[in-house]
Amino acid sequence: KYIKKSLEDDFKVVVGISPLLWASVVIFLLMNVSEWEALTWLASIPTVAILAVGAKLQAIITQMALEIQERHAVVQGIPLVQVTDSHFWFGWPDLVLYLIHFTLFQNAFQIT
Repeated sequence: KYIKKSLEDDFKVVVGISPLLWASVVIFLLMNVSEWEALTWLASIPTVAILAVGAKLQAIITQMALEIQERHAVVQGIPLVQVTDSHFWFGWPDLVLYLIHFTLFQNAFQIT
């Protein structure tokens, strides 16, 4: 029961749609006026966000690899990796998850 409950909670966090995401859709719809060409500019925001998130995640992987190399800490073939909030922007890992949510939601909305 505990595992099922924790999986349901994680699913809600990963797949849930926040009011901020709905507000971004409303802003997108209000800005989509024929002569403003807002579709071009607003569609580039998720692209830039996902490129920034990908670059940051790659930088985190590189930092952790360098930390492992400096410590020479490997136990039975498994490197000892300590992920901390300091690896992420502003010490806030939820920001990365939110940017991924935003990108997925905007892409789904634009495809629809």
